[in-house]
Amino acid sequence: MRLKLMVCATAILLVVWLMPWPVQGAKNACPLTVRQEAKATNAFKKLAPVFQEPRCLNCHGAVNPFSRDGGHGGGYIDIREETKKFLQLPDFQNSLTVGADPDGTRTARDIARLKEIAESPSEITDNDFIRQKAFDPMRKACKECHISSWIIPMRHNHFVGRSAKEMCVHIKTSSLTNQPDLFLRHMQDDELVLEGFKGRRGLLEPVGPEPPTMSFATLEKYANEWIDAMGEKFHRPPDCGCVVHGDYVLEFQSSIVSSDPYGDPAQSRASAVIRLEASEAASADSEINYIGQGMIAYQTGPMPNWEPCTALVRGQGTVPMRVFQAFIHIEEPSSESVISQKGSATIELLYGLLGGSQETTTGMPADINYKCVPNKPKPYSFWSSHYISGRAEDSTDPMKMFLLKDWTYVGQNGVVATKTLRSTCGGMCDQEVAIFTLREGDGSETSSSK
Repeated sequence: MRLKLMVCATAILLVVWLMPWPVQGAKNACPLTVRQEAKATNAFKKLAPVFQEPRCLNCHGAVNPFSRDGGHGGGYIDIREETKKFLQLPDFQNSLTVGADPDGTRTARDIARLKEIAESPSEITDNDFIRQKAFDPMRKACKECHISSWIIPMRHNHFVGRSAKEMCVHIKTSSLTNQPDLFLRHMQDDELVLEGFKGRRGLLEPVGPEPPTMSFATLEKYANEWIDAMGEKFHRPPDCGCVVHGDYVLEFQSSIVSSDPYGDPAQSRASAVIRLEASEAASADSEINYIGQGMIAYQTGPMPNWEPCTALVRGQGTVPMRVFQAFIHIEEPSSESVISQKGSATIELLYGLLGGSQETTTGMPADINYKCVPNKPKPYSFWSSHYISGRAEDSTDPMKMFLLKDWTYVGQNGVVATKTLRSTCGGMCDQEVAIFTLREGDGSETSSSK
């Protein structure tokens, strides 16, 4: 997991700050926690590429044997001619798959449908229409080259052009796979899926294209990981376990103390609460990235027992803060009964201050007739300049101050992890302490600390 550090000049940051920020909806009825959602979504992202493999797409929407330009390896199949041949068979009625039909009405209906297909003046390429009205002639034509169970999925089971989220929702709602056991059975035991992983098109002869690049063992592993991440259940709504609805809350606290009477004696406190939501821009093969923005509220004033012969620094206001990207990976204990067992959190969070604090200072007062006379207050950015100077102590690379790694896992009372930074503001203060606390949010627009 690697973060791409953003090197931005102040002017660029201000432009970014003014750009529209995507607003994402509140958490819906998905019963999974944000951790479970993230785990399930990441698990499905690992599985999703197999559905776009040429071997799988060949069946699921990329090939249409009933179209002259459908790309069928066996050539064009005119379903009208195949239906005429089927109707000419002496025992074709015995081949109809109509089920129980004591009064013959279903059989009569199917024969009428077949005649409609056979007598069509125009080419028929719609596979859904063919399956509904000419299933038996289609099956007979396919069996000339394919194994007996071979059948082309209907349009709602096509994979072409579907995103990972769309495929995930489809699997959870399709009548063939809308239960975990049905899904796993289809992925692990279905004869046609197994044929595909042999690198075959379901043909009678042992020839065919290359199998999927993902091995069958890997397919089974990822499929089971996805089911396990959801607690072996398909929860409502349909996209539960497919996307992350939940959020995290980042709490920030800062304190700075500077007592040097010949410098800028002052003390400052700052705090912020920022909601982090999963970015919808992540690609199918990337880890979930959380983003957020908020305002740091700061208040700066003189030290206790301030002397009038020293500079007077004071001011309050807000500074924009943005979390550009945060990757949060949490491993919880596998069993609560093992007291010594602890969870862990691997977190990388890239943040930036998109502006500076706006305090004032009188500077060192003038000495007139042995009396200290204060100067007129002038603009002076105390909190932000001292905070940033403190971060630069950690490395010669100034952008390191924006990257937070090596968090301390907590895993209690909604607190995921904490990160504490300490410095002397590059020698400009006595001490500077910044505490970051990452909490689980509740998914609402007004998520706050619990």
